[in-house]
Amino acid sequence: FIVANCIDGGIGGGRVHANDLGLLSIVGMVLALVIGLTTVVTTAITLRTRGLYLDRVPAFTWATLVGGSVWVLTLPVLAGNVLLMWVDHRYGAPSSFGVPGDQWLQVSWLTGQPQVYAVAVPFLGIIADVLATLTGVRQANRGVVLGFIGAFGVLSVGAWAQPFFFQDAQG
Repeated sequence: FIVANCIDGGIGGGRVHANDLGLLSIVGMVLALVIGLTTVVTTAITLRTRGLYLDRVPAFTWATLVGGSVWVLTLPVLAGNVLLMWVDHRYGAPSSFGVPGDQWLQVSWLTGQPQVYAVAVPFLGIIADVLATLTGVRQANRGVVLGFIGAFGVLSVGAWAQPFFFQDAQG
């Protein structure tokens, strides 16, 4: 991806083959992230102490599980968009996906909506655990805290998250 950007072939770049290289490198990065996140989510689910249910895990573990799940659900959408852009750019543009001027609009939703929230979710878990540790008091409403973190993750994913297709919903 770095090489493609250096030779004017990143998203919406001017050189055709370098642009194709940049698009395919994004797909490679997404696949690597999905594999890594699947490992993190699987670890949070399966490698708990016997008898430790998900409602009793530390808030950071719960937040990592929720945030990782958001990434695993949204990153394949990015890969699909980028593959469609690559096909349209490489073999002619039957839709506006492959047009270099529209390529950034196709992927900018990822940095603007769902992934910003997915990055914020583990910080909510860190804050909850740090506050409980610093005050020396157990969280009285632990279920509410975990529910809030889960709701924040669930609400970060949705059809509203891609403004390229739903420009009217951008208020």
